[in-house]
Amino acid sequence: MAVPPAWGKTVLDPVGIYGSLQHARECMRLARRTARDYLNFGDGSLPNCLRMSFHDAATYLKDQDVGGANGSIMRELEEGALPRFKQHDGLQICHALIKTAVPLMRATGCPQITYADTIQHFAATAVEMAQGPAVPLLMGRPDRINETDPVEHFSTECFDPEQQINFWGNSGFNDSIKATVVLSGAHSIGNVRAAKMRNCTQAKNDGLGPFTSNPYKFDNHYFLEAINYHQMPRAYPNNHLMYSDISQTFYGTRTFMLLYKYAQNNTLFFQDWRTEFQELSMLGVSPTQAGYTIHDGFCDGCGEPESVAWPHPSFAAPPALPLFFPPDVPASAITGGVATMTTTGPNPHQTRVPGASVAAAPAPMVDAAASATAAAPAPAMGMAPAEAAGTAPAGAVAMGPAMAAASDAPPAAEAPAAAPNAGAVREGSVATASLP
Repeated sequence: MAVPPAWGKTVLDPVGIYGSLQHARECMRLARRTARDYLNFGDGSLPNCLRMSFHDAATYLKDQDVGGANGSIMRELEEGALPRFKQHDGLQICHALIKTAVPLMRATGCPQITYADTIQHFAATAVEMAQGPAVPLLMGRPDRINETDPVEHFSTECFDPEQQINFWGNSGFNDSIKATVVLSGAHSIGNVRAAKMRNCTQAKNDGLGPFTSNPYKFDNHYFLEAINYHQMPRAYPNNHLMYSDISQTFYGTRTFMLLYKYAQNNTLFFQDWRTEFQELSMLGVSPTQAGYTIHDGFCDGCGEPESVAWPHPSFAAPPALPLFFPPDVPASAITGGVATMTTTGPNPHQTRVPGASVAAAPAPMVDAAASATAAAPAPAMGMAPAEAAGTAPAGAVAMGPAMAAASDAPPAAEAPAAAPNAGAVREGSVATASLP
């Protein structure tokens, strides 16, 4: 019989759990190093552990104040045969790995490390290993591994954009439209591991396999392929995007504009991934008592050592394809015609492109970053960690609003705010990067 959920947020307590902030950061480094030792594409554990962080944290319901990033998924997967936890199907890979890794870390220097912290830091490390951005996170999430969270409301592959926006809004995100699009970018890596219906209208299994044509690299190629797959699916015979992915590309949806922006601008995607994943990792956790915000974090162990999960030797990334716009959408509306948009709501992303008639589809646009990757004989694997400059404590990464829009390299580091916790990262408001 399932255990009833515990009500109320957990309270972030790095000092209470780990004894001191310094030891908490040492345990963070150990967690990320252990993740690099365990995670790989060969057994699917790398993308599986990224997905597991979503399924642990996104159970939070803000109106009921229950669920969140509390490690309860460890018990829910033990009870995986129950229909109530069917949403967690396929996560047994990471579940078994975490069950092995946490006792090992507790025996080698961090006897207090929690499952809740481990799950989130393994996911952040997985993104780095797939050549994605480093994300500073906090430590000190208490465990509720003897309890279960509500999962009946969880997002499915048949959710349309509005249902996805409502889901992330109910989970407590400040900007549920941005969360819907950005966090879907996690599908740039990994495979579909469960049967699904084609377009969610026919009982035909769409098959199992990778979401994208390059399931070993975390970047904006997911958005490019989602747009093109909707318009010319035969160009991607091996892709297994779900209805929840493709429906975000439909013209007139509130996800449409952001999806096109990320398809053209990998730097913007990485910038927004950092803030949205930080928010995901703190769902159902209150950081204010410890003097932090949801966008604070440390990066002890980020890129240490510089290791990347190499794909199978036989894998060759496909050449980049051009980005096609729907026939009735002017390219200028996506690439720079912000002034032509009509606002339909208070959220800055609730916009639509005026339905101006266009005689012919505009010339296709090519994602510059993807083209450069395709042209290179072998992309440089790995990311150097963004270390805080000057007198900032070692391992603290500044993620200030100044972001270089002309490059896909990690942004230049800035000095973190001195109070209330020296060395913590203050993300603050993020400036919108201009499109190329």
